[in-house]
Amino acid sequence: MENVTKALLIAAGILFAVLILSLLAMFGGQLSGYYAEQHNSKIIEQDAKFNAQFENYNGQTIRGNEIISIMNKVVNYNTSIADMEKYDKVILSIDLKGYQNRANDNFKYSDSDTSIFQGKMSANILKNTATSDVNIRDVANISADLINELASAGISNISDAQLQALSADIQNIAIDSQLSSNRISTQEKESLKTTRTEKLQNILGKKKANDLSVSQMNTLVNITKRYYQYTQFKRAMFKCTGVQHNTSQNGRVIGMTFVIVEENGKAKFD
Repeated sequence: MENVTKALLIAAGILFAVLILSLLAMFGGQLSGYYAEQHNSKIIEQDAKFNAQFENYNGQTIRGNEIISIMNKVVNYNTSIADMEKYDKVILSIDLKGYQNRANDNFKYSDSDTSIFQGKMSANILKNTATSDVNIRDVANISADLINELASAGISNISDAQLQALSADIQNIAIDSQLSSNRISTQEKESLKTTRTEKLQNILGKKKANDLSVSQMNTLVNITKRYYQYTQFKRAMFKCTGVQHNTSQNGRVIGMTFVIVEENGKAKFD
């Protein structure tokens, strides 16, 4: 009788253990499924939030200064999140339709000026690639690059605000074509140089302006012309004509397309 009782107790214990294990397996699976669902929901939420920061521009017309903000956002994403998480990189395409090479109230101050987009475009389109963001990064960072170029020429401690002031007064700074012209008198040329000196003294400070060598003056004029193009780019209007997604995987944004807005045969500025 005692042996039977022990056998029953052992059997009951085994049954109880099996029951507990079954319950643990069932609830464990449910718990695992719950956390998996929560994880997936979080990923979907993150993807939606990521997409929104680009999709909000779709069909909208914006200024170039906002394009520069998008450039920085794309470069930061491509060089950090995309690489780390193995997502597709965002490709930004901006069609300037050739206006970047024109003067007369377009991008350049003079037709002979070197374009800030030279070597960075293909068929008038500024675009990064899946392997390099250098083209859009260089345009977005041009102000800092120009300041460094001035410093290398011995013109140090120039601020972005001073470059803006030089660009805004470019007609009195970039006078090289007038000075080399045979159509104006020596007296007129001297007047132009005097005006330029006064403008430079107001913007750079008297000592720095007066200490400029001929070579440094040429560099400063060249930098002013290039910053002028950068300013024009920031003022130009662009329309977002499309936002592309990775439809085969996670639906994340992988591309944006902008085209410059035209008005009366010229680029439109605001």
